[in-house]
Amino acid sequence: MDSPATPPMLNHLPGDEIHTEDKQAIRQLYKQAHFMPVYLSVLYNVGESTINRVLRYDQTTRERSTCTGRPYLLNDAQVNWITEWLSEIYRQRTLNWVKLYDELELKYSIKTLVSRLK
Repeated sequence: MDSPATPPMLNHLPGDEIHTEDKQAIRQLYKQAHFMPVYLSVLYNVGESTINRVLRYDQTTRERSTCTGRPYLLNDAQVNWITEWLSEIYRQRTLNWVKLYDELELKYSIKTLVSRLK
């Protein structure tokens, strides 16, 4: 067999993450060059179950569709809306960050709010 086009992963430690480039190379070698998972596991110095797990995964990069946390940034339109809302009434201008967060019922964290409005 010809040597692979991509260099094999060297000095892989158990428990370390396999890089995306190596995962793509494993898939290409399996599908196009018809390398067997046993040979790939020897080539990449990982277990055969790890190679099979990489081959079973249908996407090249991991998508976290179950990640439902707060968005990290406020966009410019949201910052402008909050700024206008704050400037309407004096009582609103004197709110502290926690009260402002509670008043607007934002889905962002207070830390995000502070960093974007300062």
